[in-house]
Amino acid sequence: MFDAWAKARQAGVFSGETGSSVAYATSSTEHQNSVRLKLRECAAGYDAGGNWTPSGLRSSLSLDAGWSCPLWEFLDRPVRTMCLNDSLSGLPPLTDATYAMAGCPPPSTARMHLANSTLFFIGDSVTAQHYVAMTCRALHDAWAGEWAGIDAPQVVEVIPAWHSRLSSVRTQKRDSGIDHTSSLSKQAADQVGNSCKPRCATVSVRGRRTYQACFVAAGHDQRQRGVDGLTCTVPPDEAAQLLLQHGVLRAGDRAVLNDGLWYTPHTRPGRLKSLASRLAHGTRPLDVMHRAGQVQLFWRETSPQAFAGKDDGSFDGKGWYRLGSNQHCAAVRARQRKHAEEAALAHLEQHAQLPVIRIHDMTVTQFDARLDNRTPHVRGKLDCTHFCEPSGALEAWVDATLLAIAAAASP
Repeated sequence: MFDAWAKARQAGVFSGETGSSVAYATSSTEHQNSVRLKLRECAAGYDAGGNWTPSGLRSSLSLDAGWSCPLWEFLDRPVRTMCLNDSLSGLPPLTDATYAMAGCPPPSTARMHLANSTLFFIGDSVTAQHYVAMTCRALHDAWAGEWAGIDAPQVVEVIPAWHSRLSSVRTQKRDSGIDHTSSLSKQAADQVGNSCKPRCATVSVRGRRTYQACFVAAGHDQRQRGVDGLTCTVPPDEAAQLLLQHGVLRAGDRAVLNDGLWYTPHTRPGRLKSLASRLAHGTRPLDVMHRAGQVQLFWRETSPQAFAGKDDGSFDGKGWYRLGSNQHCAAVRARQRKHAEEAALAHLEQHAQLPVIRIHDMTVTQFDARLDNRTPHVRGKLDCTHFCEPSGALEAWVDATLLAIAAAASP
């Protein structure tokens, strides 16, 4: 399967290796074709073709060397997602594991030409974690890259000025200039917590932008409309369309979509088929620009959950957190997705030409990377949906995303 990759490496196609990241460079048409083929194979097979290795996460992120991503510590994230590993949780220390597929090192964000566009993450709260992990990787790649030891990269996260366009009537007048790099007052944090909470992070070195990403909350059954027509309760592609309409999402940008956790395994296939139909046949500017390759859209597979009540780990619908629960997240017994959802994902790729970032198979085994009751936010409760930050699972998502972006950019 990987002969093309091996031949390309032997021919000196790749340059600038840094750790496990490889810069993809080409020197001839034949070599370019080899790299493109390999990128597609890696992007398609990464989820099911790799393996988890115990330990290594801290060293791969250089946490032991004192490096830390500030986004893990902004706002209430330490309370919500930075796992404490203390004795109060009744859990063993968080599993320190990394995921890799032989012959498929992910491209470095520093060499992916992401500086002059924006990468949007549009969807649910786990999509927000995806956004944080990707931004922290971009900061780390800049920290470990060509400016290592010369200038420290900076990351600034803000609530963008255009956030009022995403707010409902109740939150239309929120302050649009809050900077997350400084502490928020409780009142300001409460105000932000009641809105759709878009946020944008920029990584820069010596004032030169190297990466920019935004998270936009989207995806809920209710359709409460705001003054400007956009709230966080619309499907991700509709949110993307309205971002495009307002001049926020632009030609050359990319968007990773997913709102699957708002729906059950039984209702997801129908939602995916509807999305495929809109993108393949729709007349919205987003549909037209997607088909023309002017805006690159991706669908990230829905993350599996790890609740003990059901064989597939999905939530049983009895309240998002179980008050007073003495249970813990558990290994998922039924690891294969339902056929209808698999078929809907294949239809999305083939019919709508929407690349799917595959993360289900690599994530379904990682029940012990969940928040569980490790943080003050869920102390005495149970969260088997979200992940600790940092986490090997989220780092694997970043790798899969980078490979998907690289493959899409190599037609």
